[in-house]
Amino acid sequence: MILVVTKGRVAGLFDEGTGFGDLLLLLGAISWVVYSLGAADFPSWSPLRYTALTSVFSLPAIFALTVLATVAGYVSTPSAADVESIGWQLVYIIAIASVLGVLSWNAGNKLLGVTNGMLFINFVPITVFAIRIAQGHRFQPIEFAGAALVIGALIANNVVTRQARTPAQSGANPSNRLSPALRAGCD
Repeated sequence: MILVVTKGRVAGLFDEGTGFGDLLLLLGAISWVVYSLGAADFPSWSPLRYTALTSVFSLPAIFALTVLATVAGYVSTPSAADVESIGWQLVYIIAIASVLGVLSWNAGNKLLGVTNGMLFINFVPITVFAIRIAQGHRFQPIEFAGAALVIGALIANNVVTRQARTPAQSGANPSNRLSPALRAGCD
């Protein structure tokens, strides 16, 4: 990621004033991975329950950080008119992007597994690359190298994880790796 963000000039990460924002994005991505992996600790919970409980328990931290940022002067309390002026945007970000989006993410991870979910979410930058290319943006070779490194690491991790899981699940009988219908024909 650092190669892509800095276009190969790692020493200049904070030169243009974007380094702190990039660091926050990295921390957000790490937090998202930890959150997604956390669902595996509660296999009996439905995606709805996991989403609801993690949302409810995160509220005190959100309120505390908001109060601290307000007291420190980093943010100001919006007026009722300010909130009203973006009412539909707030409804969208709360109901669709947050509640429905996170619930769908958790349901997908429960259905496909967290490893596949993480592999899937990392295709977002590839989509961005494709859109930017279609818009005529010219990427530098180091950006492609960084993207290829990330994609390669994701695929390698996925393959290794699947290979490590296969022997433990298959048992001693090689026919256990077959589908039930094929296994019936072998027995």
